[in-house]
Amino acid sequence: HRINVDNSITTYRVKSDELGEINSLTIDSENRIWIGTNKGKLLLFNKLTKVFKSFTVFTPDSSNKKALPVAVVKIFQVEKDKLLAGTWYSGLQQINVSLDDVQLSAYEDMNISDDRKWIITSIAKSNDASGHFWISHYGCGLAMLDINSGNFILHKRHDPSDAKSLCHDFVNVVFTDNSGTLWVGTDEGLDKYDELSNRFSIRLISDFNKAGTVRRFPSEIIENINDSTHQSLWISVSGAGLFNYSRLDGSVKSFHHSTNRNSLLSDYVYSLYMTADGLLWIGTLDGVCTYDEKKGVFETIAINNSAEQPKSVGSIIEDRQHRLWFGSLRNGVYCYNRATKKIIHYEHDHNDPQSLAENRVF
Repeated sequence: HRINVDNSITTYRVKSDELGEINSLTIDSENRIWIGTNKGKLLLFNKLTKVFKSFTVFTPDSSNKKALPVAVVKIFQVEKDKLLAGTWYSGLQQINVSLDDVQLSAYEDMNISDDRKWIITSIAKSNDASGHFWISHYGCGLAMLDINSGNFILHKRHDPSDAKSLCHDFVNVVFTDNSGTLWVGTDEGLDKYDELSNRFSIRLISDFNKAGTVRRFPSEIIENINDSTHQSLWISVSGAGLFNYSRLDGSVKSFHHSTNRNSLLSDYVYSLYMTADGLLWIGTLDGVCTYDEKKGVFETIAINNSAEQPKSVGSIIEDRQHRLWFGSLRNGVYCYNRATKKIIHYEHDHNDPQSLAENRVF
């Protein structure tokens, strides 16, 4: 779907057997739109011709996961006509583009025998400038890919006998910050990797609200632009609240929901976004709130029209007109005008073929 300047929606139809759930959506430097689905398809959309091209992501013959449905969960541009795609059950794929022809080829890590090597959750560029990329596995830790040779040259796994090893092999997200530090979100907690000393140091997230908590691992990590020294990060852990981590002294400040009206709206935090004015926008189970670090208060967004408060907000983005867009995991898309404090709600209407096709927005 494309939401236009006049707030209308333009829908581009794809064959139902090719689409499925959209797990990843990326626009590259050549203005090409790449779409990854849970049906083993990689779609390329031409904005000029309005035509989709579909490419099948095959599971390598050496994998024992061939009977499982492939999902493309991450698309990462390496250079003009070369991209990487992380998938569940088909591993890491290289995408090579020549005109409108696309070739996919799988990287197989021969150093890992465990079939979970075919489950890729995230991709991050290494701190060095030599074409190295960190690849995270759900069950096999971390690997470093040399894009020039096509080989995996480094592996990081959990070692119970080594407190300085990766804290857990089930990795959900990797993130390289502005200083080049690698942050690793795992099922056990948040790891920081120091390349110079070749050691990991875990940053444990406190279990403030363990009862009823679904996820214990970091789900979102962003830079704190209010920190001119670039030494702090905002981290969300769904079910446990919001955390501010200081790289200077390793301290963690936690924020949780309470009866105080200026507290965090919900401990189930799904998304984070910081605008240029330093205001932190927080998508939660119960709606959207902001945090003003200078005042030290949370505020639920004010709405001046009859629209409802967005719920289960799993994604937040800002457009060129400085409007905030909230993607709900169950109620469609919301556009919030900060100046007027009005919301426009887009959702599926089975009587309107031009409406949003699905209310679950990831």
